[in-house]
Amino acid sequence: MVTWRDPNAERIRSWRGDVRDCGTHGPELGVSIEIDSADVEEAINGFGFHPDEISFRYRTQEEYDLGALQRDRLLDARGVRLNDEVVSPDYPWMLRRGVPTVHAMADRLEEAARRAGATSIRGRACIMAGFVQALAYRENLEASDDPEREQMGVMLPAATLSRASGDCDSKAILLCSLLNSTQVCDSVLVHTEDHTLVGLGLQMRTGDDSIRAWRREWVLLETTDRWPVGRVARRHVGEQVTVEEPSSLVVRTKR
Repeated sequence: MVTWRDPNAERIRSWRGDVRDCGTHGPELGVSIEIDSADVEEAINGFGFHPDEISFRYRTQEEYDLGALQRDRLLDARGVRLNDEVVSPDYPWMLRRGVPTVHAMADRLEEAARRAGATSIRGRACIMAGFVQALAYRENLEASDDPEREQMGVMLPAATLSRASGDCDSKAILLCSLLNSTQVCDSVLVHTEDHTLVGLGLQMRTGDDSIRAWRREWVLLETTDRWPVGRVARRHVGEQVTVEEPSSLVVRTKR
């Protein structure tokens, strides 16, 4: 069971930098984690690679081209980008894989939102955000127990749920997948130099921290700690960021 106090229901009298003065605290919420073990296994084994899988020998240009093609195809199938010989997570791939695996969990959170009376788009997004924030933060946690498997310090949503913990980008991907699963709102991953935030496609409110990308405004959210939607640490204000392609709404498959 994951429990948390909803930071979005607090009455905040004032902010002093990153410290808030609260008049009242939000209600306590709780939900048990539900995830299919087969989805967890696929999340661990289907993502990342072993170095020996992508290494190859060649003597001719033709052999190099064939080896590079096979390597690139494997990385594409395992959620890995390769740019100038540098590997990184393919976040859009991770979201596509993640959405179908979190349907049951998303439904539980929607029910928790209804019980709490959070029926608006923003209210539903806040409940999902609070749940993800309540998961333990663990930096660069490897989903696999195999030390030779390269997973770039990030996990697919099913693995994050199964461990009830993750780092900033693992938790951000989980939140985007939950929002996408229930068609609450669009979302984007927002990368700073050393951190990942989430941008939510919500109607702006006065005082919201936001960013403009992909021809629209996104309300910013911190997933690693107990922050209300629309407020992030002051060190991030004005930072240069990279914004992934929006996680657009998807049609849910019937179960």
